Amino acid sequence: ALATLLKMVVVRSNVIGVTPEKLSSGDSNIWDMDGTPVAVGTPFVEGVVTAEFDQRIFQDEHWIDRRKVPAALLDMIASAAHEYPREETRP
Repeated sequence: ALATLLKMVVVRSNVIGVTPEKLSSGDSNIWDMDGTPVAVGTPFVEGVVTAEFDQRIFQDEHWIDRRKVPAALLDMIASAAHEYPREETRP
């Protein structure tokens, strides 16, 4: 949904567990600007997911009218920003 809404390529790698010995892989995917998955990893299997895009999509501007962004999404982004742990300031 974010790929389509924000008109951007989205790359997601999900690590579902961390121990001193290893990272536990979840799933990894790449979506194009239309929200279509262009590369899909196998869930819970370690691997590399890659995709190639025309360089032009990273050079051209693909703006969405801010009035088309659902208010609920803006609220969710704001809420997540407030919950995100902030770095402690050092004296």
